[in-house]
Amino acid sequence: MFALFLLAENALAFYYYVFAGLEVSPSAIRAMMLLQVLEALRIAFLAWVTAS
Repeated sequence: MFALFLLAENALAFYYYVFAGLEVSPSAIRAMMLLQVLEALRIAFLAWVTAS
């Protein structure tokens, strides 16, 4: 599941940086922020499970 979030984040970033040009819409920024927040939560969960 974590790998899917990383793949989605990287695919979205690649699309916006390559195909959308330098003009990035606010919805694109929110989508990237959401994926990064979910990624941070997954990393925190993995750290908690590993430490237990």
